[in-house]
Amino acid sequence: MRSSIRLQSASSSVGPGSCSNRSNCETLGNSAKTESSVKPKGQIKTEKGFTDYKNESKKDSGKKAPQKELLVIKQALTVVVLQIICTTSGIIVHILALIEPRFRMGTEYHNLFFVVHGAVDLSYAVNAFFNFFIYLNFNSKFKQCFYSVFTCR
Repeated sequence: MRSSIRLQSASSSVGPGSCSNRSNCETLGNSAKTESSVKPKGQIKTEKGFTDYKNESKKDSGKKAPQKELLVIKQALTVVVLQIICTTSGIIVHILALIEPRFRMGTEYHNLFFVVHGAVDLSYAVNAFFNFFIYLNFNSKFKQCFYSVFTCR
């Protein structure tokens, strides 16, 4: 009975950092905290000790950031390459119209002009069509929003 009274009085007078070893703190019922377990303001406890909130979030995002950046780069390059491929035909047609004056409406190459311009317009439509699927494939937020809007869930 006396030992429990002593422990209670000792635990009430013990503050942070006053336990000299871990076994003493455990016998006091873990009421006294050691210096290493006191959480400083603005920090979180990790396996290696305490660290700032800002540093911890940078470490976590640093691992995922290169993967996200690579995905964005792949998406941008895919869109750009598709754009270059699909608009090159239009550029060639316009240069050809500047070089050859008969390649216009109402001239000798009137029918060819309409066919070529139809093909150029088709390439622009193909570009727009595939851009949608590129965004759907590479952007998970776009995919999630698209499916939630059009699947009536």
